[in-house]
Amino acid sequence: MGKAAGFAGFLGTLLGYTIFYTTFPNASVPSAGESNALLTIGPLFASAILVGILSDDLLSGILQVFATLPIGATVAGGLALTPVFAGLVVSQPGDVVFFVFRSGFPLLFASIPINVVGMVLGVALQEKLRLGRY
Repeated sequence: MGKAAGFAGFLGTLLGYTIFYTTFPNASVPSAGESNALLTIGPLFASAILVGILSDDLLSGILQVFATLPIGATVAGGLALTPVFAGLVVSQPGDVVFFVFRSGFPLLFASIPINVVGMVLGVALQEKLRLGRY
């Protein structure tokens, strides 16, 4: 259970940062004028494949995908407050968090099929290459 929670935390942290990156591309690393679709979907898909390779089985991998949603929302909300406290955004903290959730809502739910497909590919690679615990 600890291994699955760690993987879900990894995927959730990446999801939260990706939501923050799409909302505030100037306040993230690398700083850009607009968010790049390849830098948005690519790391989510690649990390899901990696976690699928390292996961025990497909069921725990799918549970990890759904556990990433609240973790990602928490990380995105926490990161949304950093531009407010740094003075980059002059607004109420609650307004900024609501703005991040409203604009990041489609990406939050688009991450489910991205992570599921990546997880299935990772588990299939694990079985094909016999990298698992068997």
